[in-house]
Amino acid sequence: MQTSIPLGISACVTGQPVRFNAGSAKMPPLLRALGDDFSLLPFCPELAAGMGVPREPVRLVNGDGRLQLAGVSSGEDWHDRLQAVAMDHAMLAASQQLRGFVVKSKSPSCGNGSAKRYNRHGVVDGKQDGVFTTILKQQLLIPVVEAEQLNSPLVADRFLQQVMLADDFYRLPAELRARDLLELYSRYKLQVMASSPSHYRMAGRLLANMAGADMAGLRDQLYLLLFDALDRYSSRERHVNALMHIQGYFKKQLPARLKQEFVRLLEAYRQAHLPLSVPITMIRHYLLLYPNDYLQSQRYLQPYPDSYGLRNHL
Repeated sequence: MQTSIPLGISACVTGQPVRFNAGSAKMPPLLRALGDDFSLLPFCPELAAGMGVPREPVRLVNGDGRLQLAGVSSGEDWHDRLQAVAMDHAMLAASQQLRGFVVKSKSPSCGNGSAKRYNRHGVVDGKQDGVFTTILKQQLLIPVVEAEQLNSPLVADRFLQQVMLADDFYRLPAELRARDLLELYSRYKLQVMASSPSHYRMAGRLLANMAGADMAGLRDQLYLLLFDALDRYSSRERHVNALMHIQGYFKKQLPARLKQEFVRLLEAYRQAHLPLSVPITMIRHYLLLYPNDYLQSQRYLQPYPDSYGLRNHL
């Protein structure tokens, strides 16, 4: 059984000298911190398309109504060849059950919304996804993030939440039962509540009547719904609402002074005087004193290992 979580990654980000100038890119500290929890599978679409190292740099050109991936000096168009490579790799990524992909920013192949697009006069007229990333996002519903963005705790938190969601869905049994979906969603309820209350309500309606439903179709619908919910940045207000909801489970056990202290911590968090890790740690401490199976199963309380340190900055 697979234990580490597979992530695709632009080869240059891992330090391989495969960029057009035979250079590489820097790996974000977070990726080094993932350790044995994840396996990084490097890929360079430009190299796979037959471009050498070093090579002529290319750029996206919107000429005569057709997007090109043109050599800066020669004008040679690599678009179709790179697109074919991207399609092949998307199929491979699906077979490898990749849970996410980390790409190089600003690359005309791998950029995620940051690749410059030029008009036929050589003037930048916008930015978009690179050729490889475009295909990747069309063919696979997995989170894609630029390596440099992972230096932001907010972006890294969102990316890892979606990666862990994809991992949980990939680990569902082939012979799917209604109970499997209900148990999986149960673990995500508070995480979705903190991300998007509207998605929380939609998921409840989706799973309200599962009798006779197509389980595979229902699984895909639920994944789309949760993926979209976790694609949204939560607010401090929504986190406070979720945490107050959690505290309600301890209303009969917690002494009044501890309730008051928790409310004080939440207000300090709301005003950005404390990070999210503080009230979360307090809730986890309450669970040591007053165990609750439902709360202990919640992804919200630990969506990924504490060692990554992200919630100390949220």
